[in-house]
Amino acid sequence: SLGITSKYFLNKIQFELQRRRQSLFFLRKRVSSLLPIIPNSHPCFALILELQESLMDSKETIIEEDYISLYKAHREVLKCHKLYKQITNRLMNSNPDPFTSGRIMVSNDLMLSVTLERYIGDVRSCYYLLGTPDATVQWVKIILEQLQIEKNGPRLIPAVSWYRLWIFLHCILLSRVMPHLSLEQRKELGITHMVEATEEEQTYNYGFGVLKAECALRKIFNILFQIHHQISSMRIRWNNFGPLGPAFRGRDDVEGQTIEPLEWIGRVQTYLTNSNIAQADHSLVFATFQRLHHKPQIVQPLTVQPPLV
Repeated sequence: SLGITSKYFLNKIQFELQRRRQSLFFLRKRVSSLLPIIPNSHPCFALILELQESLMDSKETIIEEDYISLYKAHREVLKCHKLYKQITNRLMNSNPDPFTSGRIMVSNDLMLSVTLERYIGDVRSCYYLLGTPDATVQWVKIILEQLQIEKNGPRLIPAVSWYRLWIFLHCILLSRVMPHLSLEQRKELGITHMVEATEEEQTYNYGFGVLKAECALRKIFNILFQIHHQISSMRIRWNNFGPLGPAFRGRDDVEGQTIEPLEWIGRVQTYLTNSNIAQADHSLVFATFQRLHHKPQIVQPLTVQPPLV
């Protein structure tokens, strides 16, 4: 009887180990797609690189036949899961340092300026690593808590919380439009590999998770639509090297752009509620993202400030 019980628990542990390894297989594809497109300066870059190395070290198909081997295998797998959890927590609670341009900037809870490179780095990281249903549900919960939406609407919300909301809006809209873009358009956005669940991944980890995530998204976007007038706009300052003057001296060319929250909230709601969207609407979303994603990939002159958000 003792031998049967021992064999039963061994099989149960083996099954759980294989389940966790299968989830890491899907995560490995996301991480390998993300690493080439985020800057080395991103605060999560080192952790993501460490996660990739741990994922490559973890074995996939070996079935351990004793408790000692199972224990060692579980340690390898748990290390990957802990790293992933650490990275996603940092992304959901992104707290970027303000752009200083070599001078001391007085801290201001109501305003925050960061480089476009950092912003797009956060967007791409969240797009790949928070694209699962479970992560989406958790992300929605954190956004609602940070904006105090469950407490009769946002009041005196710090700028960093608005920043996190814009990352969220950007990622959700990006995930909805990506399947409708051509390969050339995806290349222009710097995202050639889509976060698209395979049939195998859907069977493994989705099921009711997808429905739960869709319900969470519909809930938060209905709320955001009602309070859009309270949400801070995103202003982008494009700093370019202007045309040469008479003395061949380049002039700074500064351009401003403002994106209102209702524009993106309304578009996401359209994707959530309408499955028959015209290609022209996909093209409009692409046009909105094109410059935002492409500009950080261009080398800026040392004498010109980088684009700011």
